[in-house]
Amino acid sequence: MLLDVQFFLYGVAPSVGASYKLSTSLILASRFSTRHLPARAATVHQKIFDLAAALLLDNCGVKLAEGIDGFVHLELLNIALAIRELGDSYLLPPGVIKQLFIDGRKLSYFTIVSLLFYVRDATVYADIRTDIVDAARVTLSDLSDVLMSSEKANMLLDLVHCPYVPADLKRTWVKSLFLALQLPQPNKAALRAYLSTVGTNHALVDWSAIDLLNSLEKKELKQAY
Repeated sequence: MLLDVQFFLYGVAPSVGASYKLSTSLILASRFSTRHLPARAATVHQKIFDLAAALLLDNCGVKLAEGIDGFVHLELLNIALAIRELGDSYLLPPGVIKQLFIDGRKLSYFTIVSLLFYVRDATVYADIRTDIVDAARVTLSDLSDVLMSSEKANMLLDLVHCPYVPADLKRTWVKSLFLALQLPQPNKAALRAYLSTVGTNHALVDWSAIDLLNSLEKKELKQAY
């Protein structure tokens, strides 16, 4: 009943702030049921997924901010990332992900990072993962302005550490960065050693242990936003 009420209230007045609150509630409900109601956890998780999937499906095909490059469907991304907490048994259909966030859009840094965190290494999302990486490849094909573009700098730093990006592409980006900065190219051994360690640390996004709940709680402190 509480989940039904929350989705109803969100539907009455959807906004970025409301999506933070709804996403936080979904994660808390999922964790609470797993810890304290193990016999009913699957039912609660299925309810969360059904309600969230219905909300996202309602937005498929809806045209928002047409003509604005890099527009981010932040509300929908928040909800999609929240239900990723449920695990691999509760994945949105690939077609829904493509319609909501990819088709006909120029993907921004935030969308690329969020989608990679959602699809991860799930086999069902292999084609979508390729589309996301290709979008990043286009953005990072020219690093001549990397010192002036926070979009490119943040994307480069996070994707070089991302375990879902091919190693050969990371190698290309590192070489391009040295070239853009007019620095001597790293030798093969140094490059190999660097790429072998990037998975043990992170830049902005901790791909191995990101806690979405913690991130949402921090955003709730930014009342003006």
